[in-house]
Formats: sequence, structure tokens, C-alpha cells
Amino acid sequence: MLYKTIILVALMSLQPLKDCPGMTEVRAAFQVLASEADLQHLFDVLKQVNCEEKTPFLAVATMRQAHFTSWPFKKMSYFKEGKTMLENYIKLHPDSIDARYVRYLSQRCMPSFLNYHDNLEEDKSFILNHIKSAQLPEDYKSTILKTISEN
Repeated sequence: MLYKTIILVALMSLQPLKDCPGMTEVRAAFQVLASEADLQHLFDVLKQVNCEEKTPFLAVATMRQAHFTSWPFKKMSYFKEGKTMLENYIKLHPDSIDARYVRYLSQRCMPSFLNYHDNLEEDKSFILNHIKSAQLPEDYKSTILKTISEN
């Protein structure tokens, strides 16, 4: 019985994350993230989603709060909190296209003094090599490819 449980757990860990209700709205709100109002809307949408897949978007939203804060220590606090959340998620889910995509976009836009650019090529390559087989809506895959090809 123990062996069956171990095998079942091992097989489940190999399965890609299934899309959960609300992720289409999360992805849409993320794609238009430009203003403080857009950021608040993303947080509101994230509150309605109850699955682990929202974590990369929550992490980036947390980092993005730094852009709308004037206090330097608070800026750094938001950045570190979001970065830690995102990196921990990717360690647990290295095959997540969503996580790799939002990290790619975040690192691409980070100021150089934050020294958060190490995974740009790795993430871009991973996305390009795995996007076709990803369990994501086709229109979202197209958006990802278009956004990445612009850079």
C-alpha cells in the first residue's frame, strides 16, 4: 500500500498544473498592468482566485507595488517579498510557463541596481521550448509568444 501511495504521489508531481477558475481573469489583468489602478484591480482579481497558480502573479503584483511607493525602504521590502515569493514558487514548479513568463517580464524591466536579471535567457528559452505543450489557452500562448518576440 505504501508503494502505491508513493507512486501515486510521484506521478501527480509530474503532472502539469491544471488551469483553475479565475486564471483567465488574472492573466488578463496582469497583461494590462500599467497604473496603480490596474495594480489594485489585479489584487482584487487575485483575491477571487483560490488556487496556487495565482502565486506568480501575486508575487509580481507585490513587486510592482514598489513602483507606486515613495519610501525607499518600503520599495525594497515590496521587491524582496515579491521576488522571494516568485523564486520559491519556481523552485516548487519549475515547469510553470506562467511563472517563467512573469519572471521574464519582471527581470526585463528591473533596474540594474537590483541585480535581478539572471534568468532572462533561461526563461525565454524554456518558454519557447515548452509553450506548445503547455496546458494554457491558445490565445494566451499567442500573447506570451508575441510579448517575448518583441524583446
